[in-house]
Amino acid sequence: MSEGPAAWVQWGQPWDVPWPRCITMCAAGERAEDRRLREEGLWTPERAWVAERTAASDRQRVVEVLRADRGMTLSYGHAPAGHFNYATVMAAADAALHHLWDRVLSLAAALDQRGQLTGRQAARAAQMTHVAIECDDAPVRPPGVEEGYLEAIAAARGTSTVREAA
Repeated sequence: MSEGPAAWVQWGQPWDVPWPRCITMCAAGERAEDRRLREEGLWTPERAWVAERTAASDRQRVVEVLRADRGMTLSYGHAPAGHFNYATVMAAADAALHHLWDRVLSLAAALDQRGQLTGRQAARAAQMTHVAIECDDAPVRPPGVEEGYLEAIAAARGTSTVREAA
């Protein structure tokens, strides 16, 4: 069995989300990891770097959405005309997580306990009564992930395996 990162998600059929929500969602995983590290007193520059690197595909999605939907370029720290500051995206994700943090922690605990969750199991763990997209109870296996990537996450967290790091 190959394992993906702790927050690996398999997307199903295409779905439509307004661009502000989409880019906020894309930043939420990285922001949740940053918050967790800080709340548990585990934040270090090395661990923050790993969180940022594991969010690279999510950041790329933000770039793509901004370009396609708004004709804008993503910027970091400064947003001249035609640009959108990633700090704004992160602030929106932080605000969304603030209201959902207990659910995020419940979902993370269930994932840590079981190792993988179906869509319905994840919804139940997060105390979601209505799921906006269809999901089934078939377990999903992530595609192969380079072992070095998983080792980098574990090393940044000071453990020998990703499971111990969770």
